[in-house]
Amino acid sequence: MTKKTKMHLDPDSLDLKCNMGVLLAAHNATGGSSSRMYLNYMLLEPHPEGGIIVVATNGTVLVCHHDKTAIMNQPRALLRLPKMFRKSKLWNRRFSVEQGLCSVQDLDLAFGVRGCFALNGYYPGWRSTLPKMHDLTDAFPPINEKLLNKIGKSVNLNPGIRGIVLRKPAGDDTGPLVVFPADGAASFGLVMPKRKLGGQTQSKKLFDYQLSMAPLFAGEKQ
Repeated sequence: MTKKTKMHLDPDSLDLKCNMGVLLAAHNATGGSSSRMYLNYMLLEPHPEGGIIVVATNGTVLVCHHDKTAIMNQPRALLRLPKMFRKSKLWNRRFSVEQGLCSVQDLDLAFGVRGCFALNGYYPGWRSTLPKMHDLTDAFPPINEKLLNKIGKSVNLNPGIRGIVLRKPAGDDTGPLVVFPADGAASFGLVMPKRKLGGQTQSKKLFDYQLSMAPLFAGEKQ
């Protein structure tokens, strides 16, 4: 198995500004695991064409957003929003980190970086789960309804929209399905189909499908 990549964050030098709606949407796809703590966090990385990408997964669904207006001065960070920030009324606000404090526009409340970010941690090589995006069809196997609802909330940046477009890689009946928001926003998600296991139908796991945990960035040691 390929090793996961370890990350270290300098809390005093982090400078971040991003769309709160992107974080709230992505947070819906995080897990609640006590054994795999990294699934409770969102991964933030600068995008090579500007802005940042925000990735979240619970191991069965995965979502990736491109916040084109965001700025970030570190190569990656693991963020978990405090409960006080998880409010729909903050959807159109800006989330900021500067001088060691995390805050939301128009909210008279701030948290230290240590209350929002993991200073040290791991995140799975999520890129290794991505199917070939150029060869997708609209025929797909059964999917858990609760997972469809979860990915719908996670991939859409408009809280009033739950519509999604599903596509399946041609010739692959076991891997993840690709989910796009109905409004064409710069986001996508993954959701695993059902499978029969021991006489019961269960949802597959993304990281069981792709057993190796690839490095977060090309060129890193495996």
